[in-house]
Amino acid sequence: MGILKCDESSVKISHFSIIKGFIATEKSFNLKNVNSYCFKVDQSSTKQLIKSSVESLFSVKVKSVNVLNTAEKEKKFKGRPFVKKGFKKAYVTLLEGSKIDID
Repeated sequence: MGILKCDESSVKISHFSIIKGFIATEKSFNLKNVNSYCFKVDQSSTKQLIKSSVESLFSVKVKSVNVLNTAEKEKKFKGRPFVKKGFKKAYVTLLEGSKIDID
């Protein structure tokens, strides 16, 4: 059997697989005042993929994307240890006049 080669142009990536959802915290809701939004995104996504996904899903123009990787943490619940999985989140700033309705 041979090795299958795959380039990025042949792989179809759904925009829904890149953007997992909104992060609903007090800080993220206060970011709406400065036209920024916080999303939970796929670990393998890049800034360019996040930008194109947000623009196509919500029909808005993106000014900038900042990405933050959260690390795994060891926690305890009722004395039993467990690992809280890490994830990747993106802070997306939109151009003036663009808006996402998340209410």
